[in-house]
Amino acid sequence: MLLRADANADADAASADLASGALACPSCGSGRLRPWGHGRARAIRLRDDARARLSPRRGRCGSCRATHIVLPSWLASRRADAVGVIAAAAVASALHGTGTARIGVDLGVPAATVRGWPRRLRARVGAMRQDAGPVRAADRGP
Repeated sequence: MLLRADANADADAASADLASGALACPSCGSGRLRPWGHGRARAIRLRDDARARLSPRRGRCGSCRATHIVLPSWLASRRADAVGVIAAAAVASALHGTGTARIGVDLGVPAATVRGWPRRLRARVGAMRQDAGPVRAADRGP
């Protein structure tokens, strides 16, 4: 299972949280994750044809023994592209009506990959709204 670190955390902060036992296990909810090596190294596409190489930390729950990958906030799970790249494509498509082939050229991503992102976002819109609900309520205040 993949576990996302806090929205403001980067890879170093996520590693520190993991080492300190601050991350709760998403599987059982009662255990704490402890460092358990690293996940496989992966190349992540960033904007402007830049790439980052990342070996994310893996944590193991002391209670249920499940292992989880701890991702930095700028990385989408199961994607070879950073969240910023996917967001730029979504904005170009939704607000400007730009086609997937043009977006792919602009971002340095295959057009077939760009075509899959809106479908995936539409399929997950209900879950994203549910996840954002507590954030929106906190922004409104009492």
